[in-house]
Amino acid sequence: MSNIFDINRFWNFLLYDLRRARNNYGISMLLLGLTPVIVYMVVEFFSLIFGNGVAELPDELKFAALSVSSVVILLGFGSKVYGQLTEKRAGSDYLMIPASTTEKWISLFLVTCVAAPVVLGVLFFASDGLMGLLFPNSYGTRLFDSDFIHGIHNGFIGTDEFSFNLGALLTLEWMNNILTFTLGAICFKKAKVAKTLFCVFALGMVLSLVLAIFAGSGNIDIDLLVDRFDSPARAANAINWYFNISGFGVLALLLGGIFYRLRTIQH
Repeated sequence: MSNIFDINRFWNFLLYDLRRARNNYGISMLLLGLTPVIVYMVVEFFSLIFGNGVAELPDELKFAALSVSSVVILLGFGSKVYGQLTEKRAGSDYLMIPASTTEKWISLFLVTCVAAPVVLGVLFFASDGLMGLLFPNSYGTRLFDSDFIHGIHNGFIGTDEFSFNLGALLTLEWMNNILTFTLGAICFKKAKVAKTLFCVFALGMVLSLVLAIFAGSGNIDIDLLVDRFDSPARAANAINWYFNISGFGVLALLLGGIFYRLRTIQH
């Protein structure tokens, strides 16, 4: 049996990690996934209370509900599921589990970057679809209707004329954001989210200052890019490459930091 990676040992640890995530964040995930139902009930309750009758839920509010749910998970998931590793008892139990650092590291990545968004998406999709089916007049158009899904699909595959890959960028953003707060959760013992936010803000200020000094401005001049690359398609492709490379660079740094922390954590 390899000391670095064994598939059976990893599978058993991944199942354990998923159960621990369910126990620590399952109720919160369920409530966040049911935000279409909750928002609909709140809107209709106040509409009826103030004598306005049954109100139609605006699409903007549904997008806002999805955005808020995503932000809450990005900020709090890592702290709830892995924040206990900095505590002596829970952290010691975690270190004693018969799994290598590599296996724990891969499991953490899969739980935060794959399982969490998939579960949220399934719950939100199901509740949004159910509300649209039961209350087509008052709930209005489903957020995840065919046009919406088609737009997401086009964003992922891109086209020959316009290759700006929005879907891939959003995926990278999700991974980088949730891993940032997960890294903060396993580094800080108290006020994990607040300290991570402060570090992100401070780092952003420093990078903005450096960029302003060496580049003059952090703004992207679209007209200049189009002139430089001869066409909007090539300019969009250049922007796409820039964000992809920088996104994967940040992802590599975060994964490296998490691996180092998991390997060196002590109590």
